[in-house]
Amino acid sequence: MYSRSYSSYYHTMPDGTVKQTNPFSGAEVWSVPGRGSKPISNDIPVTAQRIGSVVHPPHCIFCEGRYTSIAPEKSR
Repeated sequence: MYSRSYSSYYHTMPDGTVKQTNPFSGAEVWSVPGRGSKPISNDIPVTAQRIGSVVHPPHCIFCEGRYTSIAPEKSR
């Protein structure tokens, strides 16, 4: 029924990247092992400075406070 062997749907590249192919749709997914365990840092850097308030000109239609001037986003 299928012309490819199971091993062709899961391939490990020389650099460790894993390529998986969905046998039904043919969609490819590339993943890097260990990437999910990388450290996440949400700390505010010591060198961070506050951003002052900015008055946006009337031609800036996408600025905060002008949401009623544009069409609503299409629902997904």
